[in-house]
Amino acid sequence: MTACPDDMDAPGEELRILLLEDVPSDAELEEGALLESGLAFRLLRVATREAYMRALDEFKPDIVLADYRLPSYNGRDALEYARLTHPEIPVIIVSGTLGDEAAVELLKLGARDYVLKDHLAKLAPAIQRSLAEERGFRQRKLAEAALRESEEHLRKINRTLRTLSAGNLALVKATNEEKLLDDVCRIIVDIGEYRMAWVGYPADDPARSIAPMACQGITRDDIAGLQLTWADSARGQGALAGALRGGQLQIRRDILKDSGFESHHKLAVVHGWNANLAVPLADDGHIFGALSIFSADPNAFDADEVALLNELGSDLAFGINTLRTRAERDQAAEKSRQYLNQIKANLTDAIQAIATTIEMRDAYTAGHQRRVSELATAIAHEMGLPQEKIDGLHLAAVIHDLGKISIPAEILSKPAKLSPIEFELIKVHPQSGHEILKGIDFPWPIAQIVLQHHERLDGSGYPQGLKREALLPEAGILAVADVVEAMASHRPYRAALGVDAALDEISRNRGRFYDPGAVDACLTLFKEKGFTFSAVHGP
Repeated sequence: MTACPDDMDAPGEELRILLLEDVPSDAELEEGALLESGLAFRLLRVATREAYMRALDEFKPDIVLADYRLPSYNGRDALEYARLTHPEIPVIIVSGTLGDEAAVELLKLGARDYVLKDHLAKLAPAIQRSLAEERGFRQRKLAEAALRESEEHLRKINRTLRTLSAGNLALVKATNEEKLLDDVCRIIVDIGEYRMAWVGYPADDPARSIAPMACQGITRDDIAGLQLTWADSARGQGALAGALRGGQLQIRRDILKDSGFESHHKLAVVHGWNANLAVPLADDGHIFGALSIFSADPNAFDADEVALLNELGSDLAFGINTLRTRAERDQAAEKSRQYLNQIKANLTDAIQAIATTIEMRDAYTAGHQRRVSELATAIAHEMGLPQEKIDGLHLAAVIHDLGKISIPAEILSKPAKLSPIEFELIKVHPQSGHEILKGIDFPWPIAQIVLQHHERLDGSGYPQGLKREALLPEAGILAVADVVEAMASHRPYRAALGVDAALDEISRNRGRFYDPGAVDACLTLFKEKGFTFSAVHGP
């Protein structure tokens, strides 16, 4: 089981142990204790500082056992060096004698444990315990990294959603094309936090030049100075030129290394541009312009971000076309109505796309939001709510679990009961959904409905523990629909309990947890009117 320095690169599946020990007889005793424990391992003994440092790099041990006292080196220095250069390798101090103060100091410096040489029977358990702790630490680091990535994705989606919402509002208020283009470019930079945005129209001239119609984060003179063209030439290889020629969305990342952006490089360095997206603007298949957006992040424009920005470009093209049509035709009122409906539909579609993204991360609850929306809408109709409130409730129900995008997918699909910590993470999702939605100017209290859908009349719900007087009626309806659908459907940690069990739950807690009117309407739908969930996609 003992390795020599010249066989550090030999393959093996055993545990790799680096032993810093100058006394061969002590090393044999330690190795013998490990063999008696049944531990499978390869052991390399070194006795000097130089050999120890080289072994850390070349032998690549899973764990270090360091004698506390050596003639020319010591366990404390070995521990500090390992923590500095290889913090992922646990270190156990092995010593003939070790005072309490020295032991505490070593543990504070990062030693995982210490074992006295007259108690070597404790060595193998200490190794196993230290390795288990290291695995747990690494798993926590991975989970933290995944959470940070999820939070960054959530921040980006929230930012882009706010950009889309503000852009749609500008479309609704627009009275002329020039102001609309200026407003959208400003919104992209100010709200979307992108470095630059501009809109270019292709000129029908021999040079096939591009006319800057609006810009933010740069001047029109700077753009004109680039002498851009939409011809397939050296100066026509940028994203906006490609969008004008091909009519397809274009993305360029790490543009300082992109030869097609050579004319942009000086401005890119000055303004901090690293990635570029361009969306063509079309009128019934005819490309009349393109929207170009620059980001400081060289890896910007992931799939969700691209989908929303492409939607913004489509909305902008629709708005321009509507303004042009309005100026040309006398039927302004009818066109305005269609335009507003289209904008509302686009906003709803964008939110639905995000809801679908969440469901795709959690196969066990795919379709849950749509089924809840179906039941909540039916309950609202049965209760006689005005159509305007029903429309708002429907949209809130479709995205009520939007906040789950901030929860790691492995927790959402865990096939066992959640730990208390995991359940606390789950309980954050109404607040996370509210944070995403609160900046969007809906005509309904969507963000508040989403925030309150796990509250209960007696104040026992979450996240705020609100009681009946503080709850929106729509949130009470959504809570009933959510509970019924959840109990009736399969979950990763249990089989479906069935509709009867769900109806019994809301009946028993009518007036305590759940709104009496919503409960009565739900019972009527199932027991008297034959309500069933439609064949919505899901398990």
